[in-house]
Amino acid sequence: MKFLTSALVLSFVTLSSGVSASEPKASPDAQQKFWALTERIAVALPGDGRDLQKLIPPSVARMDVSGSKTGQEQRAVIGPSLFADDLAVVMGKDNRADSVSFDLSGSCIPFSSVRKRYPSILVINHAASDLEWNTLGTQVGDSVIAFWFKGTKFGCMRRVEITPAAATLSRLNVD
Repeated sequence: MKFLTSALVLSFVTLSSGVSASEPKASPDAQQKFWALTERIAVALPGDGRDLQKLIPPSVARMDVSGSKTGQEQRAVIGPSLFADDLAVVMGKDNRADSVSFDLSGSCIPFSSVRKRYPSILVINHAASDLEWNTLGTQVGDSVIAFWFKGTKFGCMRRVEITPAAATLSRLNVD
């Protein structure tokens, strides 16, 4: 019984833990810009692709510091030290944008900030190990914003996907 209680307490502490020393927490200004960007995109989906492109910050070329890729990648600046990498807009019929996804880099947005912003969270996927993703989401307008955290590392959001709520909720049998 003590082991079970200890494991439960440890999991809650890990889930609500802050950012590690190697990953700086995003400033309040950067977080505010992140929330504004994701919520504007969520309200615009599904919608005209041309209108959606106006919401997405302009990309700037960046060199891949790892050396694993040749050439340059695009990076959109969200806020101070917070960037959207590999930003993808999935287009459907009639130039309609169906979803938007991107990886976050630079500073970190911890799970505690997500909980503060959205007290009610939808668990889309719960990781069984450190190698899997925890995907937590919230509905804004007619879309679901999904926040991805790697394994037990809830101190730093790694990916964001914004999709129509009907498709996400249907996939989860919540409709």
